[in-house]
Amino acid sequence: MGEKWLLLGAHYDHVQGCPGANDNAASIGILMSVLDLLKTTKLTITIVLAIFDMEEPRYFMTNSMGSIQFYHQSQKILNYNHFLGAFILDLCGHNVPVKNRENALFVIGANTSPILSKSIEFAQGNVKDLQVYRLRNRELFHLSDNCIFDKRKLPNLFFTCGHDAYLHTPEDTFEKLNLNKISEIVFLIKHSVLKINSQFDDRSGQLLLPSGDVPLFNRKSEAAELGRFLKVELDSHHNLDRICQVLMREISKGQMMNLEKIRLTLKAIKLL
Repeated sequence: MGEKWLLLGAHYDHVQGCPGANDNAASIGILMSVLDLLKTTKLTITIVLAIFDMEEPRYFMTNSMGSIQFYHQSQKILNYNHFLGAFILDLCGHNVPVKNRENALFVIGANTSPILSKSIEFAQGNVKDLQVYRLRNRELFHLSDNCIFDKRKLPNLFFTCGHDAYLHTPEDTFEKLNLNKISEIVFLIKHSVLKINSQFDDRSGQLLLPSGDVPLFNRKSEAAELGRFLKVELDSHHNLDRICQVLMREISKGQMMNLEKIRLTLKAIKLL
């Protein structure tokens, strides 16, 4: 077992009376599938799987929350000096309600670790239908089990498609899931893990980050990602925090829209 370790985590609890297919059974299935694909691979790093409970209200962001308890209790048996980061998944099974962006996946926290961020950039080449957009961490995205790792300033990536129309309702059922998208996320994470592992595997001969090269995911990087999603020219001088806030608000309405509607909304409040 390698000293360096990577956490894969998602919560399994759901709101009473709701089937919880997207929130959050799809994410659990993704992580189990990733481990199934990796089980015959000899890894240099250690993978820790954490299936959290008590993520939903009324426990969210209380000391009873499963991921918060995990963080405190795990320090007794895991060495955080060798912690590579956490991959946290929530709401990963549905279509984003934007025309031609249905297969979008947001990977938040790319600025917390060059290695994690770069691994996602590499892994995108192994998925053909998934549209991956990396973003920086911010309090706006403290929506799930990523919170404790972000607040402790630990490397973390939060994988999500945002809120959907069926969140916390009896309509959160299996048939609403996009199974092809779920499969693509499985392969994205698998190849990301393998790329991270190659950074610490002397046998591979392939370094993720060449010696002395530590690319940072910064405001300019995020502007390019948001611009790619919106099909507009953005730079680091734009109010990226507010753009992210408006984008997530529009997506969470759950009503199918086109990019032009989002752009018009942003223009109306002078963000474009």
